[in-house]
Amino acid sequence: MTAADQGHSVNEITQMMVQISRAGAGTWIMWFMVALSVVSLILIVERFIFFWRRMGDAELLHAGLSEQLREGDLPGAKALVQDQDNMVANIAQTGIERLSDGLDSCQEAMEARTALEKLRFERGLTVLGTLGANAPFIGLLGTVVEIIVTLGREGGISPEALPMMMKDLATALAATAVGLVVALPAVAANNYFRRRLNTGLAASEIVRRELAAYALRLPPKGDF
Repeated sequence: MTAADQGHSVNEITQMMVQISRAGAGTWIMWFMVALSVVSLILIVERFIFFWRRMGDAELLHAGLSEQLREGDLPGAKALVQDQDNMVANIAQTGIERLSDGLDSCQEAMEARTALEKLRFERGLTVLGTLGANAPFIGLLGTVVEIIVTLGREGGISPEALPMMMKDLATALAATAVGLVVALPAVAANNYFRRRLNTGLAASEIVRRELAAYALRLPPKGDF
């Protein structure tokens, strides 16, 4: 391809972008950003309620469970976790129910339940992470599109048109601001929820080790 052909191709692409911009792409991008902000807000509220209801007080649960297991009160430990519906309690309940099958079976069952609980708690976090990472770029795209429209408007740059151009450029920069407004809460919420999830998984690991220690004190399976 010659330099003239390359220049012609670039010019065609430029004209196409200008036509797309003038067709109202900037407005659609802004509305798309509004839709993303609504999605982000719904996910944040839904995940907050879910974590608040399903995470529980891992430290308090571990203290009570540890005391019951040290005393050898397995029915009491089982009743303790049955009264709660959260990550650590569900994993502990699975382990207690499989204690009679031996240590290996108990640990495998708890690992499987841990993976299931992790999937439940991670639901929606990928969307929040994606919004946080990409919303600024979508906003920047809206800014670029609006700048193309402003600078490509007939009449060019003149003293008379300058005030209107400044107003349009301010509107263009608003798209970037909206992108940041969408991204910042999504990033903050995603980090917060993942930190809570890691805390719950750490507490679950402690409970798993507590149950493993109890299982080691049990008689062999044939005598259980």
